[in-house]
Amino acid sequence: MAPPEYSAALVVADAITWEGAPESTVTLIEHLTEWRQLFLRAVIFRVVVNELARRAAPPRGAVSHHYGRIVALARSVVSG
Repeated sequence: MAPPEYSAALVVADAITWEGAPESTVTLIEHLTEWRQLFLRAVIFRVVVNELARRAAPPRGAVSHHYGRIVALARSVVSG
């Protein structure tokens, strides 16, 4: 079972990706232990699950462009 802090990381990643929240929203989870790792895992999970779901559905066009900003943020968070 995932730690409760992982849920917070998912909420932040979703808010940035889908709701247009500013990238500074990530500061809401910086107090959590291992927050960088949790955030990275949340972003990876969302990208993979959403892409798999998109590919299983009838063609709707590419939606991968939605992930550019959040993936770039995750990369910068992990690198330091």
